[in-house]
This record gives sequence, C-alpha cells and structure tokens, in this order.
Amino acid sequence: MNKIIFVFIMFFAWQGEAKTLKTLCRDGIRALLVDHQTGGEIFSHEADTLMFPSSMQKVLLLYLVFEYLQGRDPKTIQFAPSRKAYQQGGSRMFLEVNRPVLLNDLIDGVVVASGNDASVCVAEGMYGSEVMAAEAMEGLAKELGCTHTTVRNASGMPDMTQMTTARDLVTVARAFIARYPEHFKRFKKKVFTHNRIKQRNRNTALDLEHLGVDGVKSGHTPAAGYGLLFSAFKDGRRLVGVINGCKSIAETKDMVAQMLTYGYNQFVNVCVAHKGDVVVKEVPVYLGSKSSVSLVAPKDYYVTVPRMLARKIKVQARYKTPFTVPLRAGSHLGDLEVVWPSRQIVRFPLVVKDDVAPMVFWKRPFALIRYWWRGL
Repeated sequence: MNKIIFVFIMFFAWQGEAKTLKTLCRDGIRALLVDHQTGGEIFSHEADTLMFPSSMQKVLLLYLVFEYLQGRDPKTIQFAPSRKAYQQGGSRMFLEVNRPVLLNDLIDGVVVASGNDASVCVAEGMYGSEVMAAEAMEGLAKELGCTHTTVRNASGMPDMTQMTTARDLVTVARAFIARYPEHFKRFKKKVFTHNRIKQRNRNTALDLEHLGVDGVKSGHTPAAGYGLLFSAFKDGRRLVGVINGCKSIAETKDMVAQMLTYGYNQFVNVCVAHKGDVVVKEVPVYLGSKSSVSLVAPKDYYVTVPRMLARKIKVQARYKTPFTVPLRAGSHLGDLEVVWPSRQIVRFPLVVKDDVAPMVFWKRPFALIRYWWRGL
C-alpha cells in the first residue's frame, strides 16, 4: 500500500512541475531542456518555432574561434579593432580603435561581457570581414545540424532575417561542450576587466550554484526579449537548455532554475546496455563458416526517462534473419528498441561481434539440404 501511495505522489509531482512550467511559458516564450549525454528531451515549449537569437548566437562565433586556435596560443595573437567594431552598440568590451588586443582577452570580452565590439573585432581578425564571418557561422550551424538558423552578423545584433530556434541553439551548445570541454570552462568566469572597466558575467544564472550552472550565454534585444542558453552539471549529469522571450533578467533566471529543478528531480538516465554486452547470443548465418553470430552493443546506451517510469522500460532487439556472409565485426545489422509509457521508441544500433567468412565450397551442398529441411 505504501509503495502505491509513493508512486501516486511521484506521478502527481512530475505532472505538477511540468504543468507549472507550461503555465509559465506565456506567448512569445521559447524553451527547451535536454540531457547532454543522451539528447533526451526533458521539457520543451515552441522549441522549433523561429525566434531572434540575440547574443546567444555568439556561441557559434566562439566555436569558430577555438577551431582557429588549434595549435595556436591566444596569448600570442593580437587583433586591432576597426572603427566598425568600436562603434558597435549594446553590450561592449570598450575597445579602442586600432589599439591591438590579445585574442585571449577578446574571448573573455565575448564570453563574460558579451561585447559586440569584441565579437566584430574577432570576426574581422579571423575572416577579414564580419560578412565573411557570418557566412562561416551559418555554415557551421548547418554542419552541426541546425536547419533553421540564419546568421547575418557576428554579434547577434538585431536583423529581421537573422533567426534560429531553441532546438538549434541547444544543438550548438551541446556540440561546443563535446568538442571543446577544456575551453567551456571559460564560461564560468564571473568577472572580467579591460581598460580598467570591471564587468560581471551577464549570465546571472551562474549564481545558481546549487543547480550546477556553469555556462553558456545570455542574450537580449527588444525584439527577442531576454534569453539564456545555459548548461548545468550536477550529480554526474549535464543538462543543456535555452529560454528566450522573457520580460526581464530576473524572469529568465527564475525560469532556468525551475527548468533545471524539474530536470534533475523528475528525470533520470537509465543504462539499457553496456559496451560489449551481448544483446542477442545467436543469430543464424546463411552459408557461413559459423552457423550463428552474436549482436552486441558497440558502446554504452542510456535513455533519459521520467524517474517514476524508470522501471517500466521495455527493451527488445530487432533484426532480420538469417544474416548473409561475409560478415565484418562491427557491422550494423540490428537495433535495440527501447520504449516506455507515453514515449516514442528510441533505437540504438547493434553490431556483429565477430567476422564470419563464407562456408567452404564442399560443405555448401550439405548445408543447403539442411536449410531446405528446416524451411530456411
């Protein structure tokens, strides 16, 4: 009886937090929260609806910066700000025309101060012009799988043709974290000083230390509202999300806190197979040197599920038999299907464990007779 009561309490807590988040997502709000490891969606609201990216777009520029820095030291590279960079409005690093600045400092100017002047300076320094940098940023977005992102400038300054979606921004953030984990640590820096001007990190959600917030990028324009592309690491799990269209910094921070609390409290990651696990022990092989072969998981497979449904996951292997030779170890010939209540099926590839060569010629007639007899 106690167990049944506990399940009901967990169910209503899960539904209640989700309903609260949905209620807070008024018109104009775009939101998405996913688990970084699995990509599993925890919460979404208009995640595929176009919106203005504002300064959150700068993560694309920073991704390109660290590509540019492969094998280079940012403390030995300098860029001289142009008059165009100097004249940028909005948030600034307060650069001076033609006064060279270390790229290392410019990166902090973009990350911490969200400097539009620093963004243009970096873009021109790497690509010769902001237009060329914007083209490279859009190209990178497409390469990462962002199908709804258009880029017209390096900073995210207002442009009616510059658009993205919550899902695209989260895709960029996850790609950045996976590709440059050592550089991602820079997003935690809370204070930056340049030209004797001290600025706090505009990502005020960094104050949510109890929720593990450690990046990524804030943004604001009159058309876009207030927004934040954020990441948090707590209890061995990283969640990545975005909220945009808020009316204030305070509302943005509150939404981030509620989304992360919901994600950590109500969802868990469940391992459905470890690397090397034999999922199917014997699959028949037609005219092979071996009569059967195993299907295994090539890596650890996890799914993100509501905590109360973690024990209701159903797992089954799907494959077509018999397999035909030759077979190479690591070949994808099956899938592990994972399903739980109220969720679509998630599929993971299964691979052949061993090589299997064709059966020697003189054994084939006898094998064909056996197959005929068994109805294969």
